[in-house]
Amino acid sequence: MAKKTVLGMVGVILLMIFAFREGWAEIVSAWGQVPFLWLLIILSLQVFTLLLGAYQWRHLLADREKSPTLREVFSINLVGSFVESVTPSVKLGGEGVKIFLLRQKTGRTYADLTGVLLVHKFVSLLPFLFILGLVLLAGVLNYSIPTFLYWSFLSPVVLLLVFSWLLFKKWNQDVSETRFEVFGKIRDFIWRMIGSVRERREQVSFLRMFAISILIWSLYPVKVFFLSRLLNMEIDFLLVSTATFLAYLISMLPLSPGGIGTYEGTLAFILNLNGIPFVEGLGLVLLSRIITFWIPLIWSGFATIITLKNYGEQGFLRGGKENERKTPKKITA
Repeated sequence: MAKKTVLGMVGVILLMIFAFREGWAEIVSAWGQVPFLWLLIILSLQVFTLLLGAYQWRHLLADREKSPTLREVFSINLVGSFVESVTPSVKLGGEGVKIFLLRQKTGRTYADLTGVLLVHKFVSLLPFLFILGLVLLAGVLNYSIPTFLYWSFLSPVVLLLVFSWLLFKKWNQDVSETRFEVFGKIRDFIWRMIGSVRERREQVSFLRMFAISILIWSLYPVKVFFLSRLLNMEIDFLLVSTATFLAYLISMLPLSPGGIGTYEGTLAFILNLNGIPFVEGLGLVLLSRIITFWIPLIWSGFATIITLKNYGEQGFLRGGKENERKTPKKITA
């Protein structure tokens, strides 16, 4: 992890070196032309996407008596986002933190919450791959895109196939228990997780969840496109969408914390390959990342401090005062 963190910082340093060499003053001057009100509007779109993601989690968790509120899920998601942004873990570190905090808050089992996570990943990844597939097709027909970016499309496809197998396979409990018998507790965990997945499969409105995910993903290039227009850049929306989704795909690889360096470099590189001067593209990328990554990172950092403090005061991090199970006292004759 330390090596990957160093790689991420090296990526940031290289980008800053390029920026200073190619015209940092020009980039800052262009930023100064953007009306502050529009920056707030784009920042509001970022907050809106975070709320939509929290709503999806809330919808998946709303099938029991002790379900967290949207505000609680939103704060937990911010903590997970903070961990994702500071560790090169393909979001796995952040998701693990979410499950841990939800476990302390609701008292649900890790197996149940892992099942919720798998369903959420499925309803999020399928729309992403659908849009990304369209973007790659458009890229083949209209733009210059390095071949390795097309191959990187395979890794999330494999993940989607795994999630689909877990979600839609008709599991037979007796057969499953026999297959996992050698694992003991792991077998029990897997079966409870599968039960949680099957429960959501029967109760959750997938059409609604897919629609929300499509809206979330569609807003990613919209924010970059708005900024490009505010910077007086002549870029068509299709090129912005292609570059943005491919940059996000590369940033998912566990190379640096939060995709720092890989996202910016990929987006600026694709824009430059297709006729956008590097300084203009880099100025657009850095400004978009300030709004969609660095400012939310500051928020999530404060949310992490506040949430962990509240959980500590309520005893959740020590096992949870509300979630403690009282063991019956032995009756002696």
